[in-house]
Amino acid sequence: MRDAPRPPRVLAWLLGRLTSRDASDATIGDILEGLEERRAHDRASRWPALWLRAQIALAIWSALRIAMPRFVRTCGHTVREALRGMRRRPSQALFIVVVLAVGMSAATVTFSVVDATVLRPLPFEEGDRIVTITGRRPTGVDGLSPEAFWAIHDHVKGLDGIAPVIQWTNADIVAGGINENLAVLEATAGVFRVLRLNAHIGSVWTNDDDTSDARVAVITHPFWHRRFGGDPAVLGQTVRVGKADYRIIGVLGPGVKFPSSHGSDAEIWIPRLPARATSRGAFNRLSPLGRLGPGVTIEQLTAEIEATLAPLAAANPTAYADWRLEIRRFDEALREGVRPWMLLALGSVFLVLLIACTNAANLMLTRSWERSRELAVRASLGASRRQLGATLLTESLALSAAASLLAMLFALWGTEAAKAALPVRPFGWDVISLDARVMTAGIIAAILTGLVCGIVPGWQAARVSVLTLLKDGGA
Repeated sequence: MRDAPRPPRVLAWLLGRLTSRDASDATIGDILEGLEERRAHDRASRWPALWLRAQIALAIWSALRIAMPRFVRTCGHTVREALRGMRRRPSQALFIVVVLAVGMSAATVTFSVVDATVLRPLPFEEGDRIVTITGRRPTGVDGLSPEAFWAIHDHVKGLDGIAPVIQWTNADIVAGGINENLAVLEATAGVFRVLRLNAHIGSVWTNDDDTSDARVAVITHPFWHRRFGGDPAVLGQTVRVGKADYRIIGVLGPGVKFPSSHGSDAEIWIPRLPARATSRGAFNRLSPLGRLGPGVTIEQLTAEIEATLAPLAAANPTAYADWRLEIRRFDEALREGVRPWMLLALGSVFLVLLIACTNAANLMLTRSWERSRELAVRASLGASRRQLGATLLTESLALSAAASLLAMLFALWGTEAAKAALPVRPFGWDVISLDARVMTAGIIAAILTGLVCGIVPGWQAARVSVLTLLKDGGA
């Protein structure tokens, strides 16, 4: 072995880690002796070093297979047995796949709707700290009077911004030579502080514009592209709202919209300042938005505002007799009307999915008893209970995987149908889709479905004795 190539140190080290130092040296020595024997009989490889590396790699693979747990080594055999069992009764397998696909697609579509309209946070920085401030009487919601709003605006320190907001859904808009009815938002400059918004191009209006007749406007990104083709020269152009012309000073960023419970997005934002004196009109009763200050809770803010409004209530007890302050998170107020029945629909659909899983588990259990003879033969040949149960569980997971693929195809159509069938357009309805969150939920549902459908038949097969299986198989 004078001219024998040296074995690579990395391969020798790896073989030693998988076995032992002595076993590694013995294996490499045998390989080198085999190389010398091939040379002696004129059967030497043209590339001895490459042959040596290949032999050591094969030894490493053999050691790796020996080091692997038995369950992992037999995983491929288990999968083949599961697929073979599905091919024996394709009609049953197809029926199980269809039953599971219908239940999973219904759950996926419903979750996509609920996720977009109920579960997602508001698309603003720290959106959970935005609150709506209003009042309530026994007859229903009754907002703040202008004097109450200005008292809160001037004296309450627990707010990091406050703005009265009102949204009109059918305003006459003339822009780019086209007349149409659109939603318009009227607010003070504080709305940009509350929502943490800046202009994509141009700027937003300031407090000085609130108190003047500047007649400026900020438009949304979709409106900018639809009516002005995304031209940056839109700044300075005018848009007519009703009978007044407003000069465009800024464009909001992509995806920015004002959350609304009725589904109409305000395309044009204009300033409007409520009068300090009580008067009738659009701002006679206000439900402003506010942002909680750092470290301030809703309970603390409520106590501070109640203390601020106490002198007004004492001066005008008749107006405040049955009136009480109500401060809620803005996202909860938006979803108040749809959240209960959305969650109820989600629970109902998951109940349907559970029923589908139960039916599929019953069919799987029936299939396992019909295969008792096969299980008996495998048990008599040395298959353990765990292997028998693993085969049935793998078959169930394979069926649920096929059902999940079919369910996603159903869900692609179902999400569009669900959007069209919604009786109202709640906030977030326009982003209902099979996004990453929904797909992840669908994958988790598929895995859980496979486990639910297969764990009972697998457990039954694992707990029955071999003698029972042999008797049942013979019968």
